[in-house]
Amino acid sequence: MEKTEPGPEIVVKQGASFAAKEEAVREACDMLARAGCVASDYAESMLKRESVNSTYLDKGLAIPHGMAEDKIRVHKDGFAVLQIPAGVDWGNGERASIVIAMAAGVDTHLELMSTLVKVLQNDQAMEKIKNTPDAEVIVRILAGESLHSVKNR
Repeated sequence: MEKTEPGPEIVVKQGASFAAKEEAVREACDMLARAGCVASDYAESMLKRESVNSTYLDKGLAIPHGMAEDKIRVHKDGFAVLQIPAGVDWGNGERASIVIAMAAGVDTHLELMSTLVKVLQNDQAMEKIKNTPDAEVIVRILAGESLHSVKNR
């Protein structure tokens, strides 16, 4: 019998606006905390990671996550997605219009990061995440559904 593990918790906020990346990181972490994924003070770990190495990737996507030594503060896997139409300055001349904060345990960090890399490499998925007015579409993409099964909305 095949064992199926529940996927990560995925929470979405659309139409967000932030004056600074620190505000975006704190909001995403608050969303993860409300979903039961992380301790309420986990934002400090995410901000520390930003000070060590920017989590901005490419194509308007930033993926804040905590420091390895703070994995004990992660209660369950999750993604918090912020759709930021005007973008937010992420430093070094980069603007993030999509922020996907990640909470991952020691055993699942690479798996969740792999999910994000696949999304980043798929231009169609990135466009849907950036522009869809339907939060469910974002959830389904991050849950690993094929884009063919995600309706155009």
